[in-house]
Amino acid sequence: MAANIQTYIGDILVAVNPFQDLPIYGTEVSDRFSSQHLTSLPPHIFAVADRTYSALQGGTQSIPRNQCIVISGDSGAGKTESTKLLLRHLVRRSRGNIQLGQQILQVNPLLEAFGNAQTVMNQNSSRFGKYIQLRFRDGAVRGAKINEYLLEKSRVSHQDDGEKNFHIFYYILYGTSEEEKNLIGLLDPSLYRYIGRDCTEPDRWHVGYQKVCNAMRMVGFTEQEELDLKVVLSGILSVGNIVFEPDDTGGVVVSPLAIGWLKAAAGQFGVQEEDLLNCLICTISLTRGESIRRLHSKQQADDSRDSIARVVYARMFGWIVTKVNELLLGDLNMKEDTQEIGILDIFGFENFSVNRFEQLCINLANEQLQHFFNHHIFQMEQQHYQEEGIDQENVTFNNNQSILELFLARPWGVLSLLDEQSSFPQVCISGAAQFLWPCTITVCKINTDPHSQSEN
Repeated sequence: MAANIQTYIGDILVAVNPFQDLPIYGTEVSDRFSSQHLTSLPPHIFAVADRTYSALQGGTQSIPRNQCIVISGDSGAGKTESTKLLLRHLVRRSRGNIQLGQQILQVNPLLEAFGNAQTVMNQNSSRFGKYIQLRFRDGAVRGAKINEYLLEKSRVSHQDDGEKNFHIFYYILYGTSEEEKNLIGLLDPSLYRYIGRDCTEPDRWHVGYQKVCNAMRMVGFTEQEELDLKVVLSGILSVGNIVFEPDDTGGVVVSPLAIGWLKAAAGQFGVQEEDLLNCLICTISLTRGESIRRLHSKQQADDSRDSIARVVYARMFGWIVTKVNELLLGDLNMKEDTQEIGILDIFGFENFSVNRFEQLCINLANEQLQHFFNHHIFQMEQQHYQEEGIDQENVTFNNNQSILELFLARPWGVLSLLDEQSSFPQVCISGAAQFLWPCTITVCKINTDPHSQSEN
């Protein structure tokens, strides 16, 4: 087999992203890994899928066991493509309901449209984590469920240099017809603040739009649901163009040039214009039955505008995942007598020029995966050697337990302290940092080994 980009380290498959199409993932290759003894075949991701499927049914064991495949790696390593290959082989291998199998495979392009974006490192980077549960009965796929994590919703309102918003915004801006644009209230792409000026490759976005529309129909979305999603997306873009200016009362008003965007966003979200305006320019609270209205500064109004856009997008993404699960599970009860293969596809470690809260969460999740990997590769193997009386050298490795304790320990871990500090009304970054440092330094001593991956 040409293009040898895969190898084994123990029971772990290591694959290099070739950044090109290779003739090693076709149906003939898939059939070969479904019909031959795997030990006679070279390392391959289809072998991982087939071995997992065999173990699910019992294989050489007496008791069938649920299985899980963990896919990890740096950004651009090929995790999302590997997930697709695993799903394709498992669906093909199980030979279950053909229509259900096609629906499961169409979930990926649908979620990629709403959850992926172009970054400096990767043109199709997943900006969320997902855990896919394939449910089997009698060896055939009977349903599936998607669990989504850590959607990078801040990308809706801000992208760093060289990066783009989520694909779906470009799909609807460049893929919809003029008639559709008029129907959902879309204007020229160059007018929208949430979309960068460098919006080249219109042909690519048009093709992507057709794919996501086909995926929606294949999975089972109705035409009205498709239309509603496009209207909400258009509303998010409209909200981003609302700008404010100070008024004589110490608060802010919507700039006269942006009144049209406020009206458009309210209509697209299906809310009253006054209600949307109040969410932007003030905070209303109830104290002892009395309504108190606090005016926003310009910065607070800007933050409210962007927060609304991010929250609406995150809720929409969550609704899509829920809808997909309803369609893929059907009448299947997840607690019924079925078996499961889980596939975890999550971000790799990230270290940008500016790292935000999303990077903290992403890297912390990866630290936990790294800890599992260390335990699986080093500690468990050493324990097996000791049990079998095999002499071995003491293998040292960077144990990242102290990193996890630093962030997750209660009550003095970073996340617990951040949660506590954010509950105060007048918290500031410098004050929170001064509070965090002396507390967290008592939790653990961070490993400062320059070769430690965890230090970043």
